[in-house]
Amino acid sequence: MESSSLDRPTLSGALDRPLLSVLRINGWKIILLLLVVLLVFTRLYDLGNRAYCHDESTHAWEPWKLITGQGYRFDPVYHGPFLYHATALVYWLFGDSDTTARIASALLAILSVLLVWPLRKWLGKAGALFTMFLLTLSPSMMFRGRFIRHDIFVIAPTMAVVVAFFHYVTDRRQRWLYVIAGGLALTFCAKANSFINGAIFGAFWVGALLVDWWKTRRPLRELPEFDLAVLMATLALPLLTPLVLMVLKLNPRDYSDAGLWRIRGVLLVLVAISAVIGLWWKRKVWPIAAAIYYAIYIPLYTTMFTNGQGLETGFTGMVGHWLGEQGVARGGQPWFYFYFLNVIYEFLPLILALLAILYYLYRLLRELRPQAAEGESQTVATAAPPFVGFILFWGLGTFAFWTWAAEKMPWQNMHLVLNLCLVAGWFLGQVWQRADWRKLLKEGFLPCLVLLPVMLFGNVVWVVTLAGRPKPFSGMELEQLYVTLRFLLGLIVEVVAGALLVAGSRRFGWRGLGRVLLAALFVVLTAATIRIAVMLTFINQNYATEFLQYAAATPDTADVMAELGEIRRLLPDGEPLRIAYDNDSQQPFFWYLRELPNVTFFTGDGGLSGVHDVVIIGLDNETKLKAQLAGRYVRRNYRLIWWPYEDVYRNLTLRKLWDDLRSPERLKFWWNIFWWRKYPESTALWPSVHRFALYVRKDLASRLWVLGPDVPGVDTSLPEDDYEKQRLDLAAIQAFGSSRELNDPKGVAVDHLGRVYVVNTRNHRVEVYSADGQLVQTIGSQGTGPGQFQEPWGIAVAPDGHVYVADTWNHRIEKFDAQGRFVATWGTFGDTGGLLGAPDVLYGPRDIAVTPDGNLIVSDTGNKRLIKFSPEGTFIAQWGGGGSLPGQFLEPCGVAVDAAGNIYVADVWNHRIQKLSADGVYQSQIAVVGWESESPVNKPYLVADQFASVYVTQPDYHRVVKFDSSGRVLSVWGLMGTDERSLNTPSDITLDAQGNVYVVDSGNNRVVKYPALH
Repeated sequence: MESSSLDRPTLSGALDRPLLSVLRINGWKIILLLLVVLLVFTRLYDLGNRAYCHDESTHAWEPWKLITGQGYRFDPVYHGPFLYHATALVYWLFGDSDTTARIASALLAILSVLLVWPLRKWLGKAGALFTMFLLTLSPSMMFRGRFIRHDIFVIAPTMAVVVAFFHYVTDRRQRWLYVIAGGLALTFCAKANSFINGAIFGAFWVGALLVDWWKTRRPLRELPEFDLAVLMATLALPLLTPLVLMVLKLNPRDYSDAGLWRIRGVLLVLVAISAVIGLWWKRKVWPIAAAIYYAIYIPLYTTMFTNGQGLETGFTGMVGHWLGEQGVARGGQPWFYFYFLNVIYEFLPLILALLAILYYLYRLLRELRPQAAEGESQTVATAAPPFVGFILFWGLGTFAFWTWAAEKMPWQNMHLVLNLCLVAGWFLGQVWQRADWRKLLKEGFLPCLVLLPVMLFGNVVWVVTLAGRPKPFSGMELEQLYVTLRFLLGLIVEVVAGALLVAGSRRFGWRGLGRVLLAALFVVLTAATIRIAVMLTFINQNYATEFLQYAAATPDTADVMAELGEIRRLLPDGEPLRIAYDNDSQQPFFWYLRELPNVTFFTGDGGLSGVHDVVIIGLDNETKLKAQLAGRYVRRNYRLIWWPYEDVYRNLTLRKLWDDLRSPERLKFWWNIFWWRKYPESTALWPSVHRFALYVRKDLASRLWVLGPDVPGVDTSLPEDDYEKQRLDLAAIQAFGSSRELNDPKGVAVDHLGRVYVVNTRNHRVEVYSADGQLVQTIGSQGTGPGQFQEPWGIAVAPDGHVYVADTWNHRIEKFDAQGRFVATWGTFGDTGGLLGAPDVLYGPRDIAVTPDGNLIVSDTGNKRLIKFSPEGTFIAQWGGGGSLPGQFLEPCGVAVDAAGNIYVADVWNHRIQKLSADGVYQSQIAVVGWESESPVNKPYLVADQFASVYVTQPDYHRVVKFDSSGRVLSVWGLMGTDERSLNTPSDITLDAQGNVYVVDSGNNRVVKYPALH
């Protein structure tokens, strides 16, 4: 009789089974689950709270540029593209924020620990769990695994490669070769130090291959180690392109057209060699492995095929840049730097790893004895695959390399800690597996485990007391009696606990006592590690009191961002917050300010233009712009980045260390650093810090900070208020030129026919426009010959039609006739040191004005003087010299002459207009607000009208100001922009016969014409 379908097992029957029976929960899985929960919590909790440091802000900003369409191009200075693409993917999925920027790194930090579990076949279950436990609690791995840095992007795929190594050696399945190819591609796309792991792995498998061949005498191609060695070699061979170029005495970082072709030639040869070897090895397997490898490598380095040059720079840039950096020795750390770090932070895996090496050598010697060969099975060193030998070789190779490497940074310690934890975890697993824990528990293991730390505590108490001041038994005063009592109590606790421990250990012998000691050591050091890891990761995460910090963010940057948020709330609805930040503070502020409108970036050399509510500036640039900032803002000093207190270890020697161990004061010094992170200097007076200044507009600062109108003596008025009260809504009626014709024009003049002469500074010529704006003539070209220019700035047209040009960086004046033909030149370079004399030399002349009698006034800017010449270039007189007294100049730039022959000078760095008589005698001055900057673009010009009113440009404020003869502001117009009411870094200014105003709008590459102002 056939059974019906009702008698067959159904899916619902499987669902009816108890869940726990399906999951097969056991003790190992419960421990694993708890470990995973702890791991995820420590890597993801409060991920965005820590301030962004210099490097992190760059690593977060680049993927933001990628997803916002600004692009990303591989640059070896900022390491490989893996991090940037992975983080961009996170931004695309979840948006960009301080938290999401670190998610990819944190997830890979989690993955790198989870990948230990697939190694349990070789570590043992206990060993795998111990390794995961050590990695989870490791201060280096916990703290640095929450950073958006490249090292974790190396470690996670490297762990995947290691897993694939041993699975392949065990079962020879081809899929593991493909995992290795993909993992290697990702590591090589992460950071240059991934090549170190590749070299160590390659060396090990070649050595293992030779050992295996020696033992078995099998053909090499039949051995799994051969497959691993060939696969790694063929995939990595093209990465040797920069080394080949260096051997050929060529520059691997030459990205000119010729250099790129040389790179391509060497690269193609190495790829061809790899392909030939790979196809000889496994005709079907190698093409698939290579396809996987290059399907990852090429898209990442070319930014998904949008950067063709990324292919060449990817194969040469990473290794080439890293080799170059070794000569720089960034960080300047001593050879023992990583040993110091691991004593301070990773003492738990470090001690266990040292014990593991001793244990390994002991077992190795036992197994190599003849009787072991006859009767004992292989257990540690000689078993295949040689996992323990691999992790020891990897670890020792890693330590050796980083000891030798010139560049040492705290985040690199992650690579060393990974090896320490693998070796230490394997050792703990061996101890766990070889002990009869039930028997030990019955024989009093736990009481002994408790007694050992108690005994150690008593020992520490009396030893520290004996080393301190005052000494025990030194007197009968209260403090002396307290010290004596503490000494006696510590001694009693140690003796009693020690006696009980010895008595208890007799039941399980010296081997059992050794396990007690190891367990107690593990418990005590684990507790200390947890404290240090939590303190580092969640309490001191913004403080340079931790040696695992370097160029670290300070709490101040987050405070400043909070203050900016408060300022935004203080502004009226709809009014934007205008922020400027400089190149000295751009990291991290280009990340923090990335999506705010009205944010301006400036440099100390380029200067600060425009009006801003807040200015963030580094101290180096502040000295250049302090005068410009002082009147409008209130200043606060902050810390931008800081470094650990490196002096405590840099000059350590064994002799100094030994002396410190014998000195109670030095022991206390080291204990305060190790346990409390207390240093001779407080964080407020930290010696290794890079600072910045925050300038907030006075009226806003008075509401933000406690300093405003209720504090006597604090003036919250803004110095340009009188200017802004006279602002006009003035639109240009005509424009001359465009970016197609002009490049950073500076000078302008108008002749009696209404033709407009424009000094096309960066194109090294003069353009002539008709009155209706048509380009009718070009005068000159770049060069040093007659009629040629090198960045000319000033120009004047005489009533007779002759044209005079200040050929600024040829340090001369050139004269042309009305048809633009060269007539004459005079002047040569000379620096008078700001003194009068040597009238035949000029230093960067900026402007020319024609007097009513036809003579010329030249502003010899670099020599801080005015020179009067005849129309033929004959010297007549000179005035000025460097200084701030009346009649002296600092950076005289624009010069003008009125109908009466009076001379007006833009005395820029003295922040004033000086008026001289026709014979150069000082008459008066007008103080100018807005000329404070000493930037190269802050070169204002001026012109005087028939009423002795003076029009001046203010390049940094993108405006024009008109003064009357007494210095009263009559009108102001111009704001930064590109429309007919806007200007961008205006320079020269002039008037025509009808009083129309012509302004050189340098930043917009045009000259704009305004109607006459009356």
